[in-house]
Amino acid sequence: MTALFTHLPTELVVYVLSNLDTCSLLTCRTVCTAFRDLIDSTPNLQYAIELLIAGQEDGGHYQLCIRREMLKQHQQRWANLQWTKEQRIQMFHGGLWELYGNLLAQNTSDKSTVHFWQLPSQTRGIEEKNWTVDIKEFRVRDFGIDPGQDLLVILEEPLRQQNDHRYRVHFRALSTGQPHRLASGTQPLTHEEQRGNHSSYSIQTCGDVVGILIESHNSRETEVVLWNWKTGQLLANIVSDEDITAMVFLSERYIMLGVLHGELGSIQPRLVAIDFIAEPAERRKLEDTEKTFIFCLPALAETADAFRVDVRTDPAATWQPDSKLPVPFFTSPNHRLYVITLLIATERNFVRTVQLCALGNTFLSLIERFTGQNTAYFNWRTWGPEGTRMTVLQFVPSQTWVCYVYGTRYVSARRKHRTDYVYIYDFNQQALRWNSVNEEGDAANTDMNIAVESTVDGWKAITAPTITANEEIFEDRIETKLGFRVRSWAIPGPSRQRSMMCSEDGIVIVNDKGPRAEYQILTI
Repeated sequence: MTALFTHLPTELVVYVLSNLDTCSLLTCRTVCTAFRDLIDSTPNLQYAIELLIAGQEDGGHYQLCIRREMLKQHQQRWANLQWTKEQRIQMFHGGLWELYGNLLAQNTSDKSTVHFWQLPSQTRGIEEKNWTVDIKEFRVRDFGIDPGQDLLVILEEPLRQQNDHRYRVHFRALSTGQPHRLASGTQPLTHEEQRGNHSSYSIQTCGDVVGILIESHNSRETEVVLWNWKTGQLLANIVSDEDITAMVFLSERYIMLGVLHGELGSIQPRLVAIDFIAEPAERRKLEDTEKTFIFCLPALAETADAFRVDVRTDPAATWQPDSKLPVPFFTSPNHRLYVITLLIATERNFVRTVQLCALGNTFLSLIERFTGQNTAYFNWRTWGPEGTRMTVLQFVPSQTWVCYVYGTRYVSARRKHRTDYVYIYDFNQQALRWNSVNEEGDAANTDMNIAVESTVDGWKAITAPTITANEEIFEDRIETKLGFRVRSWAIPGPSRQRSMMCSEDGIVIVNDKGPRAEYQILTI
């Protein structure tokens, strides 16, 4: 068959190869020298491979040769942590903020205005921009943003003093503050408050779907509400007497919840994925949902109790940049890391923090195998050891500055010998394979199960298993194997308490203590 293809006109072979998915293209590259040389000498085929390795999708803007050069610079500057611009933005202390991709938003202390900053990127041709939106007509309790859809979601506080316990959800254009042209004509959408008035909220969007997690501080009851924001249709309303402490989207069809299961003294954390499209829209309890996939976490020690499970990921599964933003490429929604943080109280009332990193496909690949049944339980050994990487942290991460993951990158701050460092972790498996390729260039056959620890250009690549044996926290010894790369960068200046966030093209150092509270933004 290979001989047949090599006797066809080159243009026809290139046409056939151009219609393959990129993983198949990489496989073809290993078939024979003729295929490898043809692929390596064809710019559009090389660009497809370069995008896959970088975890990017083509944005279509600029000529192909320019896009390739921009992608090369983008990857080199991330690899070398070579920042091309630094800016500092004053923190307004309005209590509400968001970071999504390259857009930072925060409200003013008088709650009347939201300020937006489009963070620049020299390597992707994104210009710096800032503007404000007037929100003083609302009693804003929280807001969320989706720059790809020019969407500002405003959650309005109920008028409890007037015995009105309805939440009102408004959908505005974040560029102008005007009602969004694609939103339902029946907006604002409303939802009846169930219990108490001391609640916290998490707003998430994924394409046409907006979800709000409502945690009551007066009781353990929590609830999740999902709408199609373009039609106004209620998609799901899930409540639980157990603590739902996190909600993220796995796809346009599935949400994942962080749940604390059990009674005080034997609370176990778990991850619960729900097919909300298949669920009835009416209000129902979590235990009554019919299309549920439960991912069990390692059993805790008899004397340990979980009191929080957080899950973070960005961007959304269907996210694309605004078509008005002429980017050459953008982070692929298929390259998404989920950072799961467990807060655990031990017998001596010490708080231990455990983090698990997993890729989205780890969950979705198992769900797709069991879509025909109502409820599926995946024990830890089914998905955890091969699909995650566990770390027991020596500190409790900030519960405020939570946008520390974007794509397959995850950032954290750490102090060492009186110097503050940013640690950048990258779980891009294609890049990890490509960087460990053998001399023959056989990327498709690289064995990721070989236990190695190597350092290249300042990045430490780790595929050797992590063994967690902590009898205070877990019932058994835990082994996890998901490969990653890590590199640190010393933050210039005096040491101070900091938090870290990650954007598509850089990092945000949050200095929220002292008289000069600010966001220090470094972009490539």
